[in-house]
Amino acid sequence: MEHTPCWIWYPGDFELRHSLKLHARRQERDYYRLAIWPVYDCWHSVRFFRHAELAAPEGLTVQARGKGNVGVDGKLYPFGKEIPLPAGTHEIVVEVFREDGLPCLYVEKGSLYAFDLEYAKRSYPPYLDYFHFFTQTAIFERHLEADGIWKLFQQHKNDIKEFFDGNQMDFAYLCYLLGIVAHYIKRENGVYSSSMIKYFKLWINLIAQLLP
Repeated sequence: MEHTPCWIWYPGDFELRHSLKLHARRQERDYYRLAIWPVYDCWHSVRFFRHAELAAPEGLTVQARGKGNVGVDGKLYPFGKEIPLPAGTHEIVVEVFREDGLPCLYVEKGSLYAFDLEYAKRSYPPYLDYFHFFTQTAIFERHLEADGIWKLFQQHKNDIKEFFDGNQMDFAYLCYLLGIVAHYIKRENGVYSSSMIKYFKLWINLIAQLLP
């Protein structure tokens, strides 16, 4: 299936970067006023993964806003150069670094239209970046608890239903939630802050909704 390519970045970073730029314009008369609330910025070093299985040969061209490279099966290529991909299985890693702005990339053509988020494993299924963006936005921008996120998920199913058969969408979301829980258990190494415990409870409640 051919898909329309688009610029992609670490989920939520576009909004963070533009929020920062907005707060940098807080002017009162002839002086600058600092924001009295926390101000955050985007990730400036991001890595995107994709496990690709191609039925036929095709070319891959990646454009990026930032420095970096495209790795295909361990071999590195520059941005802007068409990379020939023979039919078969490939491991693709794109690294983008930008110190003065939002690192993002654009895949010009072919079936490799999206990459997974920085924390994803290479074996993760496609569309995991959608589930991460959806869940993180629901938590940090809408401030929803598990019940609210579950209701919102039911409403958003139409957004990507064309990519899934039957109940596969629920299974894919379950895989994402199990993966994110496993990731943070390993990362925190047994020392959990109160906010981390809160997120674990939220994810576990969502997992309970998806289990039969």
